[in-house]
Amino acid sequence: MVIKNYRRSFSFPIPSSKSTTNNTAAPRINGKGSASLPCRFNPFVCQLDDEIRSLKTWRSSHSPSDPSWICEGLARLDRLHSFLLEDLLQHPQAREVLARRSACTDNLHEDFLRLADAFGSFRSAIVVLKQEQSATQAAIRRNHASRIASCLRAQKKAEKELTKIATAVSKSTANAGKSPPLSDTAELEGIVREVVAITSEVSAAAFRGIAALSSSASSSPMRAYCAVVPMLRKLSSFNKREEEEMEEENWTNASERLEALEKCLAEVEVVNEKLLRRIINTRVFLLNVLTTSL
Repeated sequence: MVIKNYRRSFSFPIPSSKSTTNNTAAPRINGKGSASLPCRFNPFVCQLDDEIRSLKTWRSSHSPSDPSWICEGLARLDRLHSFLLEDLLQHPQAREVLARRSACTDNLHEDFLRLADAFGSFRSAIVVLKQEQSATQAAIRRNHASRIASCLRAQKKAEKELTKIATAVSKSTANAGKSPPLSDTAELEGIVREVVAITSEVSAAAFRGIAALSSSASSSPMRAYCAVVPMLRKLSSFNKREEEEMEEENWTNASERLEALEKCLAEVEVVNEKLLRRIINTRVFLLNVLTTSL
């Protein structure tokens, strides 16, 4: 077998610093595979099944406006990939199957390359969104109305990039949940493809959730801006003190929502970094299997 050029990259959007989830899950594979494979009753595989069911439950309790829901989904994904790489794929019989079926391993490697690109793009998008969110908060503290409007436009652009990444990861792994015909060695590939499929679903939902959360937070300072500016133009019609108190309350509420977003982004960034590292490690593991099987 001639190994492909593994250094190429897939075209997930990477946002500038200036600036429908696929629900097809893999069919269940029965426990009648070859004796050389960890079957469905193997503790490692059972643990993977439990984690996948947990993620499907999380997905059904759709609550994108809740920061804890997003962080929980990514944390569960991290746990799933931990079991996959550290337990199942390290199983001697699993390694033997992967080495023997280089075409299967090549396909799985491609899937994990796409996932790594997606989560890498997500990491870049989070960095940009944090920068724009901090700039918006600074403008609010300075009560700089025109600067606030400019920052909110940039934040909106970052939100669109997140949505693009979510769409890209859904499309790039669209066939991941389609299990190959069963054979005496196809079970392992089916199991790993299940992991890829649920990862695609959950990550797309989480990416869109972050975009929605940011949009909700950024709409607050915009509403405050729209409420304050007309009053500033009609000072003669308002008691000066009452106007200042109303203005301060509007900006305080807006700032609090942005601070909540900042905290959420910081937590997501940490979890995503761990998950991205596991996905990259799995990709490297599969590549090593391919090279040693030549």
